[in-house]
Amino acid sequence: MLKTFRKKIFKYIRSIVWEDWMDENKYFGGGISNTGETVTKTTSLNISAVWGATQFLARTMAALPLKVFKKTEAGKEPDPEHPVYKLLYLKPNPEMSAYQWRSLIMVDVCLDGNHYAEIQRNYLGEPAAIWPLTNSRVTPFRNTKKQLRYQVKMPDGTNDVILAPHQIIHLKGLSNDGIVGMSVLTAAREVFGLALACQNSAGTFFKNGSQLSGVLEHPGTKNLGLTDEGHDRVRKSWEDTHKGIPQAHRIAILEEGMTFKPISISPQDAQLLGSRKFSNQEIARFFGIPLHKIQDLEKATNNNIEHQSIETVTDSILPYTVNFEQEFQIKLFDDDEFLTHYPKHVLQGLLRGDTETRYKGYHIARMDGFMNADEIRRLEDMNDLPDGLGKKYYIPMNMEEVGNPKSEDKNAT
Repeated sequence: MLKTFRKKIFKYIRSIVWEDWMDENKYFGGGISNTGETVTKTTSLNISAVWGATQFLARTMAALPLKVFKKTEAGKEPDPEHPVYKLLYLKPNPEMSAYQWRSLIMVDVCLDGNHYAEIQRNYLGEPAAIWPLTNSRVTPFRNTKKQLRYQVKMPDGTNDVILAPHQIIHLKGLSNDGIVGMSVLTAAREVFGLALACQNSAGTFFKNGSQLSGVLEHPGTKNLGLTDEGHDRVRKSWEDTHKGIPQAHRIAILEEGMTFKPISISPQDAQLLGSRKFSNQEIARFFGIPLHKIQDLEKATNNNIEHQSIETVTDSILPYTVNFEQEFQIKLFDDDEFLTHYPKHVLQGLLRGDTETRYKGYHIARMDGFMNADEIRRLEDMNDLPDGLGKKYYIPMNMEEVGNPKSEDKNAT
């Protein structure tokens, strides 16, 4: 009985220690940079550019409609009756919405390079829920048969669980082995560390009064000056009265003929503006997004920002959607369903230009006969026209098929 009690105590203590020291949000990350700043998931999000880039990608991917489509003779149509439809589009598990889960996916992939989620199935073998796992608790490995497996550490300290690939969704970013994604925190450790150092340096600068420390000179004789006690008293009195932004511009009273000689520095140098702008560019490059998506509009104009937004979708968002769709297709659909069903993000809303540009495109599509009124109205979130009026296709009357005899006769006359 005593042995069992000790075992339970040991498991409890181990769970607490593991929960505390292995929490990836506190201790996992890129480590200590050359600047001396510790780069972790939490500290990196204190950098406004990292927060902005991660937030943009997380919000964008989470807000994209993700539906399960069924192939039909006419092409495709959403299949809300499929068991996976609800998991991806609305509710992956009883505790989370699809938006919350997919937002978490992007935060994990953007910073850690990996996101893991366990697939819970019902008695029919159909996916019934998807439960995200903490990255620090999951370790991919190959067993003695060279088969890929996932070792999951339990929060309560019980024995580890081994999961097969079909039991777990593993979404990864850039990888050099195809099994585990590379952590951006590790790859960008020095860039993030420099940004943190510049940020902390600027904060310390303003804390000390928005100017570099000056020099207090005492007109003492060659053999007479301030005692150690007087030196400390003057320093403390000066800092208490003038240190910090709230104390700026206050009147100074100097004793015993002392004089103050400030050592000035330009605000640009003090705030390290050049270094911070460079850090923004480097951070945006690591996340693969343009600067204007992290609210850096210095080089953006009204003429190019629309095209840059479209390029963001094609160059930044589209690769993630393809990556995730293929993983969902492999892990959540049976082999027999590959030919009939597939998940797909709806990107049309992000690719739309301004109103005038869209309407011109719709006009061309309608006049050339490859879109009808209902299809155009659906893209604008409008209902179909009544009585089937919007299902008709139109083409210009002066268009004829190449090589048509009637056309050749007209040309001959």
